[in-house]
Amino acid sequence: TTPYVSANMPRFSPDGKWIAYFHGRDEIRLIDTETLECKPLISGIFVLGVPPVSSFAWSPDSQWIAFTAADDNYFHNLYVQNIHEIEARQISFLGHISSGGVLWSPDGKYIVFNTSQYRAEWQIARVDLRPVQPEFREDEFDKLFEEEEEKKKDENNKDDKDRQDEKKKEPEPV
Repeated sequence: TTPYVSANMPRFSPDGKWIAYFHGRDEIRLIDTETLECKPLISGIFVLGVPPVSSFAWSPDSQWIAFTAADDNYFHNLYVQNIHEIEARQISFLGHISSGGVLWSPDGKYIVFNTSQYRAEWQIARVDLRPVQPEFREDEFDKLFEEEEEKKKDENNKDDKDRQDEKKKEPEPV
């Protein structure tokens, strides 16, 4: 016989092709909604309780699952895993003991989640998945150096003026 293992927090993928759920305290499984085939996807240390600390969310394109899990030191962080891969990728590196409430942005560019240290209030953290690329225009780029050149000129002028003032203060020989 197989001991009873709980199944918790089922969630449909946005495209409706999959259902993901916690299987026990150490696994997230997927059910194919057409074939009803069930397969293990993610292994980890999940903290489920009332309220549940660990959580997961589907990406808008239904290809990824973001989830919170504990490492060997029981620090809880955010991970992502593609549903066609076998390895998760850690994307937050906090020394916090609690995290959960995972939400993927509608445009898929970032994930927000709750995180907390021992005896501290919960905070909302954001992880950008696609770094914002700075925009540089040639004319704006040159202006960056103009300010520095003006500062240098001002400093040089001030130094020259200070030297002239010092010369004026020196007594003339008799």
